[in-house]
Amino acid sequence: MSCDEALLTGESIPVEKSRLGDADLKMGALALKGSCQAQVTAIGMQTEMGKIAGMLEEITPEIQALAGGRGSKWGTGGMVTKITAARRAMEH
Repeated sequence: MSCDEALLTGESIPVEKSRLGDADLKMGALALKGSCQAQVTAIGMQTEMGKIAGMLEEITPEIQALAGGRGSKWGTGGMVTKITAARRAMEH
């Protein structure tokens, strides 16, 4: 089975998964080729996506300022946009 895990990992290349039961499928992965049977081992905040969402709650204004913004010596604002989008998604 081939999966796109870019939502979680940012990896642009599909990942091949074994049919032997030793490969994890992550929430948000898209099946590109093949099929499988899966067993759910975590839901909600216990998933990798949930853990990332939990970390967003720990981002203080000071940390967000370090992520960059227009005129920042640390970046151009891309990470701030991602943090803002993730927070808005959590609200809905």
